[in-house]
Amino acid sequence: MKRIVMCMIEALLAVVMIGAVKPVGGSDFLSEGGANYSATAHVMVTLPITHRDVRYSVNVYSQDNPSDLLLGVNYLLETEDSTGKKSFDAYFDGNYFSFSGDKMREYHCKQDSLPFIDRKVKGRVINGVHKSGIVSVLVPAVINSEIAAIARDSANKIDVVEDSIVEGKRVAVMKVEEFVQGTPARYMELIADAESRLPVSYTMLTSPGSVGEQLIEVKWENRNEQMIIDEKSLIERFPSVFATYRTSNYGADELVGRKLPIFSLPSLSGERYIWKGYFNEPTMLVFLREGDGVNDETIIAVKKAASDVPMVTEIVWIFMGKNVGVVMDSMNGHPDDYTTLFNGERFAVQCGITSMPTVVLVDRNGVVESVSIGYSPKLKADLMQRVINMR
Repeated sequence: MKRIVMCMIEALLAVVMIGAVKPVGGSDFLSEGGANYSATAHVMVTLPITHRDVRYSVNVYSQDNPSDLLLGVNYLLETEDSTGKKSFDAYFDGNYFSFSGDKMREYHCKQDSLPFIDRKVKGRVINGVHKSGIVSVLVPAVINSEIAAIARDSANKIDVVEDSIVEGKRVAVMKVEEFVQGTPARYMELIADAESRLPVSYTMLTSPGSVGEQLIEVKWENRNEQMIIDEKSLIERFPSVFATYRTSNYGADELVGRKLPIFSLPSLSGERYIWKGYFNEPTMLVFLREGDGVNDETIIAVKKAASDVPMVTEIVWIFMGKNVGVVMDSMNGHPDDYTTLFNGERFAVQCGITSMPTVVLVDRNGVVESVSIGYSPKLKADLMQRVINMR
């Protein structure tokens, strides 16, 4: 099997050469698609030790982000394997999200920069989390970054043919041989359109001749589809994933100083509550999940804080569930002079709120002043102080 895989690599490297082969520095071989890039990538991973192929279809989107110093682009990868299992990876502005199976991971450089830093282990560069896994062979900017890192080591070899013919098409071809401590670590062949430099195919053999040998083959179908890549768009694209699997409160913490997202929810009064971007008075939005053990204490603390501060302060109760009867039961014993809404799960996710209870204090202009996550005996005093500080 090892000999078969090596023969496959040799055959793939035997392209028809028109131009001369020349060594290069390795960076910017691929075009990153200008402001926006999109493609469908067909990926096959071969593990010779198991005699099995794993196939994926991946929608690839990336867009320039010159202000981002970590990568310079935003990207979204939507992956579906041969069994129909779906996952995604996304990066933008120092934030990386990855969902697979029943787990979502998220990393934020402002919160912890360490996972984003490339490191060297036993002579080989290990990418930061936002450039790892399947990302490293699908996003043009990441591939360029990977090749540039390889080129910095003089022990490695990179050759480029600027004008070649592969399957009747004019292409540019890059061949890479990477060594770690004198041992072959990876063989790569990257083919791009000769004029646009958009990727056509990519073949990579890792750990050749070892038990962990792996062959990855990628073929791209380039498209022209634009995509906004930010947290709001991700939540709108994958609402059930964020609602079910998100465990980080990073998004809620980031609300402070920002305008509250526009929202519309059903109310217990029977009328739909539509927030238009402002409040008549400072307002506490209280996010609650029916049945939580500290709901009663939270409701009492919030109402007491609102009544004891020397200014008019409104309250909007927002319950996660859709069952009106259960929501009414949760408010039982708490005569309500304020607004009670339900079916708020998606809005909570949009705000980055994953833990209940959470109290979001908003000024008249809709700008978030503070976020209080969880209940404690100090909640009333903390809320009163925060409202007073708004004056």
